[in-house]
Amino acid sequence: MQKILTLILILMSTQPLASKLFYKDNFLTYYTTHNINQENSNIDRLVIVVHGALRNGDEYFADTVIAAKKHGVQNNTMIIAPHFRRQSDKREKGEIYYGNHWTTKWKYGYDSQDSDKVSSFTLIDTLIKRIYNSNLFPNLKNIVITGHSAGGQFTQRYAIGSKVQEDVSAKVSFVPSNPSSYMYLDKERYFFRDGNYTLNNKIKDCPLYNEYIYGPANRANYLAKYSVQELKSIYKNNKVTYLMSEEDKGSDSLDRSCEAMTQGKNRFERSQNFWYYDKKKGLNTNHHFVGIADIAHEHKDVYSSLEAGSLVFGLPTKKDSSFLYRKIGNSKDVQTNSKELYLLLGGGKNEIIGFSKFLSAANAGDILVISAKEELGQRYTHDLWNMAQESEIKIDSVETISFLNREAGQKEFVINKIKNAEAIFFTGGDQSKYINRIKGTLAHEEIIKKIKIGTPLAGTSAGLAIMGEYIFSAKAGGLSSKYVLKNPHANEITIENDFFKSNTLKSLITDTHFMNRNRQGRLLGFMFRAQYDFSLKSLYAVGIDEQSSLLLTSDSMSAQGGVYFYKHSNNNSPRTQANKLNYGPIKKLKLNSEFSYPHYGQLDFSEASIVEVKEGVVL
Repeated sequence: MQKILTLILILMSTQPLASKLFYKDNFLTYYTTHNINQENSNIDRLVIVVHGALRNGDEYFADTVIAAKKHGVQNNTMIIAPHFRRQSDKREKGEIYYGNHWTTKWKYGYDSQDSDKVSSFTLIDTLIKRIYNSNLFPNLKNIVITGHSAGGQFTQRYAIGSKVQEDVSAKVSFVPSNPSSYMYLDKERYFFRDGNYTLNNKIKDCPLYNEYIYGPANRANYLAKYSVQELKSIYKNNKVTYLMSEEDKGSDSLDRSCEAMTQGKNRFERSQNFWYYDKKKGLNTNHHFVGIADIAHEHKDVYSSLEAGSLVFGLPTKKDSSFLYRKIGNSKDVQTNSKELYLLLGGGKNEIIGFSKFLSAANAGDILVISAKEELGQRYTHDLWNMAQESEIKIDSVETISFLNREAGQKEFVINKIKNAEAIFFTGGDQSKYINRIKGTLAHEEIIKKIKIGTPLAGTSAGLAIMGEYIFSAKAGGLSSKYVLKNPHANEITIENDFFKSNTLKSLITDTHFMNRNRQGRLLGFMFRAQYDFSLKSLYAVGIDEQSSLLLTSDSMSAQGGVYFYKHSNNNSPRTQANKLNYGPIKKLKLNSEFSYPHYGQLDFSEASIVEVKEGVVL
């Protein structure tokens, strides 16, 4: 008898507990791991998981419970799965239900068709407030609303208008996963083309593209009580993480309407386009993007992932305070033989021809992006991946590591990522951080080893500034041409050398955003200062405009856009300046994008123009 009772108890403990949330005259069915009317001091996290279009709340509940057990958090986590009914569904008397037409559906927050006329979003607000304000869960500190597929659509739109965070002191977060479409908050749509995100002009072919559910026009009542500007503020303040499957590129149950297709071809592409929009509009103060490698459109895989373990179930992430890390692509390392190539980029928008050559040189291997920024917005992680796909260039993965301090350069994880990279790219930002945080570390030694064996190397903006034997390190901040020309010996003009120790970059100093920011004068001043400080008889310099590039090997080079070479040769190194800079003559040659050239060390300057600096003025 005792064994039978034990078996019954075990079976009861694994069955979903169907409960009713009464609103007015009617109720919402939901499944829960814990009775919300019974005190429980063990619960510190509430996870509300919203089902997909099949309206299978019981299945989502069971699968999320399994995921919680896998992550080992079942004892302190209350899991609730609401079950939204449709008009055509079998349902109990008094059960809240929604319409079949898309303008009456539960997943978009419309009002129910029963006598309560209640938004599905309002029901989740009500559920959260009743649980939290009951004081039956004194240790409840975190509330997560998440949904996959149609549930992801629900969660993203709910996050735009929900102010439930104002009604509870627990931290509320929203985790939409793999939604078929997004609600934008203005008329702009972006897509990735020719290496950059650009406005989608095809929206004119879809006159209803900005109507709700795709935009704010004629939105559901729950959202209509706020102006669009107020919705932007609410969304910006809410904590939102887009949890996306990187292989969710199929068309299964995908919204293929004209309006949805303006957002992208598949779910993952739409998520990247919307994330760009989110950042472009400054909405991402509390927003993040997390990709899950190697899985497609399956909620079980999403919630069982390590990423969901952290974002949904609150497992501590294995973060290192010395660096940040992101990855897209294959989770396993591959080894290929890459080809030597240097790509020097002037900053601004991506220059697709140069990037395509760089990606090809990786020979289907792993690209490592190195940064020194305090935040990672996924720009180059996604951009390089998208450029490879757009150009049909096979690569294995794109990984990004941002050095937060010098400790990162001593970490085995970081060093191994450098060792395993088939190509390395340095982002923009502040070149002084690269020097302060990387130069002289074990990571720096490994980068130099990679260069010696011919690993492709690229840099843009601050990443370009370090790609020469001589570097303006900007340790005292950025400088204008006017200041440098008038103060050639200023302490703020900090010139260093040997960051990469590459023969291909020998006797070279660089500058970025060149003509765009009127930097010819300061580059000439940097040339002078490098020659003066290091007693150099000759020196080359290159200035590169925005969305321009220089491809360089040991014996050749080619340019796209504005690329300007300078050469100064003298039998003696420059003399001390009495006041303003006097320097030159210097040969100047703009490269023609139609031609190929030998390495700058063998470049013919016979047709170059001559520039000279006299009393701080470039002539």
